Amino acid sequence: MKAHHKDAALLLPEHVTLDWLAAQCSEEAECWIWNGRTTSNGYPLVFVGGADVSVRRVAAALAGNAFAPRQPITTTCRCRECV
Repeated sequence: MKAHHKDAALLLPEHVTLDWLAAQCSEEAECWIWNGRTTSNGYPLVFVGGADVSVRRVAAALAGNAFAPRQPITTTCRCRECV
């Protein structure tokens, strides 16, 4: 596995790219609505690197943004399913 981003704690497989992420979503207005698994609370979730990871954390990492491990990553629309 190779890191594609500044967050060294989140190692992503080569196939996990912004294009891959976008293909897993439906566009609604300015939102990318996740079509995959979600947490019991409805937040986007994906299995990468041997663990369940917030899709928002993956998207942020792919965009080159690093966040502390437990730092919440929110969207401006406040839609739970939005990436």
